[in-house]
Amino acid sequence: MEIITSIVSLLSGLAIFLVGIHQMSAGLENISSQRMQKGLSKVSNNRFLSFGFGAFITAVMQSSTLVTVMTISFLNANLLSLAQGIAIVLGANIGTTLTALISSFATVEYAIYLSLFTLVGVLMEMFAKKTKTKKFAQIFVGFGLIFIGLNFASSSFQTPEMKDFISSAFQAVNFPVLLIIISILFTILVNSSTLVVGLAIILVSSQTIPLEYALYIVLGAEVGTTSTGIIASLSGNANAKRLAFIQLIFNLLGTIVFTAILWIFTDEIVGLLNNVNPNFQVALFQIFFNVSTAFIAILFVNQLEKFSKKIIKDDTTSLASMNLQFIDEKLLVTPSFALTALHKEVKRMFDLTKENLILSFQSIKSQTPINPDIVKKNEETIDFLNGAISLYLVKLSGEHLSYKDELEIGKLYHLINDLERIADHAHNFILIVEEMVEVGSKFSGAAESELNQMTDQVLLMYDLAEDIYQNDAVEKLNELSVLEYVIDKSKSDFENNHVIRLRTGECSLEHSKFFYDFTSQLERIGDHLINIGYTTINVVGDEKENEKKFVSK
Repeated sequence: MEIITSIVSLLSGLAIFLVGIHQMSAGLENISSQRMQKGLSKVSNNRFLSFGFGAFITAVMQSSTLVTVMTISFLNANLLSLAQGIAIVLGANIGTTLTALISSFATVEYAIYLSLFTLVGVLMEMFAKKTKTKKFAQIFVGFGLIFIGLNFASSSFQTPEMKDFISSAFQAVNFPVLLIIISILFTILVNSSTLVVGLAIILVSSQTIPLEYALYIVLGAEVGTTSTGIIASLSGNANAKRLAFIQLIFNLLGTIVFTAILWIFTDEIVGLLNNVNPNFQVALFQIFFNVSTAFIAILFVNQLEKFSKKIIKDDTTSLASMNLQFIDEKLLVTPSFALTALHKEVKRMFDLTKENLILSFQSIKSQTPINPDIVKKNEETIDFLNGAISLYLVKLSGEHLSYKDELEIGKLYHLINDLERIADHAHNFILIVEEMVEVGSKFSGAAESELNQMTDQVLLMYDLAEDIYQNDAVEKLNELSVLEYVIDKSKSDFENNHVIRLRTGECSLEHSKFFYDFTSQLERIGDHLINIGYTTINVVGDEKENEKKFVSK
């Protein structure tokens, strides 16, 4: 009966420990995500800066698994180079050792008092009003729960029956390779090398198993932890798969080498570690393993990159148009990075929409459809992107966001709708030209010249609106307003001119429908472009306010 009670105590303690790790990691992530994005933009392709960044951010976030999955997501979103991703993951192997040290402190005398951090965090959560304070409260709660969980789990080994039961179980698998395999499988099962290493620390500090058993468990956990990255990369691009492959090979080779050394020199290594407090023996071994292997591997990043490219080839098929090339569900946990990827996806919409505008304007000028199949395909892709990005924005809005990120989401939602409407107009132009060809209608030279002027004005305005959005060039908004005014005036003037041409017989009545369709829709495109430009200072675009500013000049 005592064994059952002890097992329940062990499992409960480990569960509390995992909750603590998750809470602290989530809190640290909420505070550091903006700094992560700034840091990532600075490390560039310098392997040593990327290496240090990986170590630092993992130590801060307390999760090498999360950092690895995020890095794979960044590669899949083309936010990182492969060499940069390799260096970050190698650095993460060093940063994760801090968690083992924290776990070691949880097993020392008086460590239970550190669990009071949970009480401090709860009080902060209850009485704090500022969002930032609440984020720190989450960190404190998680930090305290780590010590509560490990202390609870450690207490399960105080009964002789439990110690004998666990000790006998390990004696039955008294073979290094078997211990490593079991550790690998268990790490994959619980999806946490931190939990496995923490359990090894408890088993050694409570003198339940020999130290060498725990060291083999640590080596197995280093291999098992790569499973998360492998799974995350399966739906990714070639570089994402390469990074997961490199992490697996790197950890596997390191484990093989250290297993051989430990197997041959067991007495010497155990004797050396016995000079250290038993609570810290496992953590120090993990630190030595991760630091030594990572520092060796960082010197061969280029070779690792070339090797992975030989094993995993580039995608032979071109990227399908009806898919998302940059945004990834895994990026949702880091909103700042998700927004960076979103901006790249929106840039695709800008490019496709402009291509359709150019083709449709060429069709208007030549009065014959130019590449209508391409326009139709692009239009379908733009519609898909509008829907997919909108859905992603809805999901992202459910995450913990800063006020700045909330505004950015609102801007993007309205912006992509304006782009989609512009693309609709471009597609309509092709349909109008096709109808003109079908009925044998042709514009007069004067009408053709006026439409060409308007299309040139719209293209100029399109480039300016995109520049304002991409570069936050608010100083160019007045210039955009002037262009919209010019387009509005052109519509009015050209339609009046067309009435005169109808009276003089220069144009026929059957042309009027097509001419007015073109001028009206070109003017509407100008309205959408002014909205896009003004999303830089207003979530929904501020056309009315813009008109007031222009009129007041």
